[in-house]
Amino acid sequence: MITKASVTIFTILTLVVSCIAESLDSWSALNEKQHALLHSGKQVLVTEKISNSSWPYFHVYLLVHATPLQSAAVFWDAPNAPHFIPHCVNVNVSTRPTANIAELDYELQVPFFPNEVSKVRNVVRSLPQDGGYEISWKVLRSKYSKGGKGSFLVVPHENESFICYSNFVDPGSIIATILRKYAERQVQEIAAAIAAQIEYEVQNNPEQILQQEEELKKALEQ
Repeated sequence: MITKASVTIFTILTLVVSCIAESLDSWSALNEKQHALLHSGKQVLVTEKISNSSWPYFHVYLLVHATPLQSAAVFWDAPNAPHFIPHCVNVNVSTRPTANIAELDYELQVPFFPNEVSKVRNVVRSLPQDGGYEISWKVLRSKYSKGGKGSFLVVPHENESFICYSNFVDPGSIIATILRKYAERQVQEIAAAIAAQIEYEVQNNPEQILQQEEELKKALEQ
């Protein structure tokens, strides 16, 4: 049965449900037209068909005017997500098994239904050979999804940062293929919100981003 809640939950879980990060040569895997779109400030969306799944992987590529450290620091600060991510009501850190692992409780708004609370495990690591960072995550519990996993990959590119934000959801109910375009738009909107928040903080809130950088550095101390 297709429900509005099913579609909304897919949209919301783009916060926390994504596929494993692509290789660091993602830039070279894109063509010249896609490069031109990125340099013009636009996103590039690539879908990947997954066998035995009605939903594909959604890969969103974009450039931001920030360093990889700044970009990863903003993303790692999950409790700040409700300030700029649609439909995200609250995020709390429930436990930290190690410095670079955070288990998070997300409260997500669902029209006509009670809010969902999902538990997600985030793991951050540095990529010293590339000057970048990867934040991967796995959904541990969700009322409206069978599960999911994902990542946020950021590496330097010229004077900017190149981000690959990928998304995959294993829905808890059957969702018609006709709704796929709706889901694609929502993935792109969330990726745009993340990029906008990164650039906003860099330009307008240097104290906040410095604090986020310190928190990220602490998480990476092993």
